[in-house]
Amino acid sequence: MTTYSLPPLKASWMTQPCPSWCITEHHSLDAPGSRICESKPAKTLLELSEPYECFGKTYLDELHASIEAPTGASLPHIAVFPCDGNGTTFTLVEAEQHARHLLALVAEARSSITQGVTP
Repeated sequence: MTTYSLPPLKASWMTQPCPSWCITEHHSLDAPGSRICESKPAKTLLELSEPYECFGKTYLDELHASIEAPTGASLPHIAVFPCDGNGTTFTLVEAEQHARHLLALVAEARSSITQGVTP
Protein backbone atom coordinates (compact mmCIF):
# COMPACT_ATOMS: atom_id res chain seq x y z
CA MET A 1 0.00 0.00 0.00
CA THR A 2 1.35 3.42 -0.94
CA THR A 3 1.11 6.22 1.62
CA TYR A 4 1.21 9.89 0.85
CA SER A 5 1.96 12.76 3.14
CA LEU A 6 -0.06 15.90 2.71
CA PRO A 7 1.40 19.37 3.15
CA PRO A 8 0.35 21.09 6.39
CA LEU A 9 -3.08 22.66 6.15
CA LYS A 10 -3.21 26.44 6.14
CA ALA A 11 -6.29 28.41 7.13
CA SER A 12 -7.85 29.90 4.01
CA TRP A 13 -7.85 33.42 5.49
CA MET A 14 -4.08 33.46 6.15
CA THR A 15 -2.12 35.68 3.81
CA GLN A 16 1.33 35.11 5.32
CA PRO A 17 3.01 32.54 7.58
CA CYS A 18 2.80 32.87 11.35
CA PRO A 19 5.76 34.28 13.31
CA SER A 20 8.17 31.67 14.66
CA TRP A 21 6.82 32.13 18.23
CA CYS A 22 3.18 31.36 17.32
CA ILE A 23 1.77 28.20 18.91
CA THR A 24 -1.83 28.79 17.81
CA GLU A 25 -3.53 26.21 15.63
CA HIS A 26 -5.36 28.20 12.97
CA HIS A 27 -8.43 26.87 11.14
CA SER A 28 -10.31 28.09 8.11
CA LEU A 29 -13.48 28.50 10.18
CA ASP A 30 -11.85 30.79 12.79
CA ALA A 31 -14.02 33.84 13.41
CA PRO A 32 -12.33 37.13 12.47
CA GLY A 33 -11.97 38.06 16.17
CA SER A 34 -10.21 34.75 16.87
CA ARG A 35 -7.57 35.14 14.20
CA ILE A 36 -4.64 35.82 16.48
CA CYS A 37 -1.12 34.47 16.86
CA GLU A 38 -0.08 33.72 20.45
CA SER A 39 3.17 32.56 22.01
CA LYS A 40 3.62 30.05 24.78
CA PRO A 41 3.02 32.01 28.00
CA ALA A 42 5.79 32.72 30.47
CA LYS A 43 4.39 31.93 33.93
CA THR A 44 5.33 33.34 37.33
CA LEU A 45 3.93 31.77 40.51
CA LEU A 46 2.53 34.50 42.77
CA GLU A 47 3.53 33.33 46.23
CA LEU A 48 1.85 36.24 48.03
CA SER A 49 -1.54 35.59 46.45
CA GLU A 50 -4.36 33.95 48.37
CA PRO A 51 -4.46 30.21 47.65
CA TYR A 52 -7.60 28.94 45.95
CA GLU A 53 -9.15 25.50 45.66
CA CYS A 54 -10.24 23.78 42.50
CA PHE A 55 -11.50 20.18 42.41
CA GLY A 56 -10.01 19.47 45.84
CA LYS A 57 -6.54 20.83 45.07
CA THR A 58 -5.05 24.06 46.41
CA TYR A 59 -3.32 26.41 44.00
CA LEU A 60 -1.50 29.73 44.10
CA ASP A 61 -2.25 32.21 41.34
CA GLU A 62 0.12 32.62 38.40
CA LEU A 63 0.88 35.65 36.31
CA HIS A 64 1.10 34.87 32.61
CA ALA A 65 2.79 36.94 29.92
CA SER A 66 2.70 36.14 26.23
CA ILE A 67 3.17 37.66 22.80
CA GLU A 68 -0.03 38.26 20.87
CA ALA A 69 -0.64 39.59 17.38
CA PRO A 70 -3.99 39.78 15.65
CA THR A 71 -3.56 38.65 12.07
CA GLY A 72 -2.65 41.55 9.87
CA ALA A 73 -1.31 43.61 12.80
CA SER A 74 1.86 45.50 12.02
CA LEU A 75 3.38 44.85 15.47
CA PRO A 76 2.77 42.24 18.16
CA HIS A 77 1.97 43.25 21.72
CA ILE A 78 2.60 41.71 25.14
CA ALA A 79 -0.35 40.43 27.16
CA VAL A 80 0.02 40.13 30.94
CA PHE A 81 -2.74 38.47 32.94
CA PRO A 82 -3.38 36.38 36.05
CA CYS A 83 -5.11 33.01 35.78
CA ASP A 84 -8.55 34.67 35.94
CA GLY A 85 -7.80 36.30 32.59
CA ASN A 86 -8.36 39.93 33.63
CA GLY A 87 -5.11 41.50 32.54
CA THR A 88 -3.69 44.14 30.26
CA THR A 89 -1.74 44.47 27.06
CA PHE A 90 1.38 46.52 26.39
CA THR A 91 2.96 47.74 23.19
CA LEU A 92 6.53 46.51 22.84
CA VAL A 93 7.82 49.94 23.92
CA GLU A 94 5.50 49.98 26.95
CA ALA A 95 6.53 46.43 27.92
CA GLU A 96 10.23 47.37 27.77
CA GLN A 97 9.59 50.49 29.83
CA HIS A 98 7.59 48.55 32.43
CA ALA A 99 10.30 45.85 32.60
CA ARG A 100 12.94 48.53 33.26
CA HIS A 101 10.74 50.05 36.01
CA LEU A 102 10.24 46.65 37.64
CA LEU A 103 13.97 45.87 37.54
CA ALA A 104 14.79 49.28 39.04
CA LEU A 105 12.28 48.67 41.85
CA VAL A 106 13.74 45.22 42.53
CA ALA A 107 17.27 46.65 42.63
CA GLU A 108 16.17 49.38 45.05
CA ALA A 109 14.39 46.88 47.31
CA ARG A 110 17.39 44.52 47.28
CA SER A 111 19.77 47.37 48.16
CA SER A 112 17.73 48.17 51.27
CA ILE A 113 17.95 44.52 52.32
CA THR A 114 21.75 44.45 51.92
CA GLN A 115 21.98 47.66 53.98
CA GLY A 116 20.01 45.99 56.77
CA VAL A 117 16.96 48.23 56.35
CA THR A 118 13.65 46.42 56.73
CA PRO A 119 10.16 47.86 56.85
